[in-house]
Formats: sequence, C-alpha cells, structure tokens
Amino acid sequence: MHLRSAFFEGEVAAADRARFDGFIDGEVLPLLQRFPKLLKVRILRGREIEDNGPSIYQVFEMAYASLADLKAALASDARPAVRAKLQEIMPLFKGRVFHINQEVTERPGLSGGEPLDLMLAAASVIVDVALARARELALAPLTVAVLDAGGHMKAIKREDGSGIIRENIAIGKAWGALGMGFPSRALAERAAKGPQFFAALQAMSGGRVVPAAGGVLVRNGSGRLLGAVGVTGDTSDKDEECAVAGIRAAGLTAETGAA
Repeated sequence: MHLRSAFFEGEVAAADRARFDGFIDGEVLPLLQRFPKLLKVRILRGREIEDNGPSIYQVFEMAYASLADLKAALASDARPAVRAKLQEIMPLFKGRVFHINQEVTERPGLSGGEPLDLMLAAASVIVDVALARARELALAPLTVAVLDAGGHMKAIKREDGSGIIRENIAIGKAWGALGMGFPSRALAERAAKGPQFFAALQAMSGGRVVPAAGGVLVRNGSGRLLGAVGVTGDTSDKDEECAVAGIRAAGLTAETGAA
C-alpha cells in the first residue's frame, strides 16, 4: 500500500477553525474521494504537539494499492479540482503545505488494524454519505441498504419520495452481489450474456437478485469481504457513484466491477 499525505504546517486562528474545518469536511473531502483508484482517505487534525515537533494543523492521508495507482490519481482531473477548491479557504491558514509519498509495510499474517467486520458505525456513515452525495448531485430520491458479509441488514434509509419498492431493489442489489461474489454491475453483464443461467439464478433465489449497477462489495484494505451496499432511485451509474462515496467515507474499499 502507498500513502500520499498532505501536511498543513501552520495554524488557523481559533475564531476561524470551525469555518475552516467545516469547509474541509463538507467541500474538500468529497473532492478527495473522487481520486481514481483511491482505497480510502482520512483527515487528521493535530491537537497537541510533543517533543518540540512542528505545528501540523491537519493532514490529508490518501491510500492506494500501488505506486502506479497513486501516480495515476495525481495525473487525473481530480487534483486541480481539489487545488481550486482549497484556494477558497486557504486565506484562513497561515503556513505551508507539503506532501510526502510513503510505502506501507505490514508483517504477514497481521490485519494491520483493518476492520474484520462491518460495524454499525461504518454502515451508518456509508448510508448518510451516499445520500449526501445524491443531494449534491441533485439526483432522484434514493434508498440505500447496507448488508454485512452474511447478508444481514446493518442499515437502510429511504429518502422522502423514494418509491415503496426501492427498499427491495436496494437489498436485492447488495444481496445479489454477496451471493454471487461480484458486484451487481458485473452480474448485469453476465445476465445479458447468459439469460438462461440468470433465469435459473432468479428461480433459485426466489427473485431476490437485481442485475443492475448499484450493488457494490465492501472490503477492508487487505481485501477481506465485509459486506455490500445497494443503492437505487436514479440511473444505475449514479446509484453506484453514491455507494462508492459512502464506502470510501467510511475508510473502506469499494469494489464495483467497473473496468
């Protein structure tokens, strides 16, 4: 794993911190989550300095599976978008920003602190951020469902105006992805190529499988399957985009099946 960290060395006046932090969380973080190949992103804020260390106000920490993925992300359109957005708030920051690229080495056999199960707190983040992303994009009302690796419900929300059958569709996308071991986008492609197999699959599953993008597998940074997210309400591609935003916001890895 490779980390790209942006260090903000300096300070923000106490009277401006709430505004600065709120802008970073609400305006900049969603843009950071759009970097391609991103596994997860964290914002770390320094609150106490020890041993005469430098005054680091905050750090953007972004994780990638490889150095090639990191370089591809830096070459994408997401980078200038983040820089432009930061310029709106940087007058409140007094100091400098510098970057460090790091390679992470873990001992074999250890989880490295990665979650082994999909907890309610993470599921709640996934749902709330997915819906927030939908409002940011002005999408139709969505329903978002999160299942753990055993197919059990962890969290579900249906926006006002989302149809009453959307709950079943969202669950069906997530459940089908878990049942087949690959995202619902890939399931849709296979269903188109093999309609007879899919008809048999629907019969065996009692019609619970929904073959459309928007069912995304959730993994930790080590690749362990934690569950799946199903989103429905707008176009399948937009449903999937919202699912990915929620998963990444929870510090987890989204598997969509997209090339």
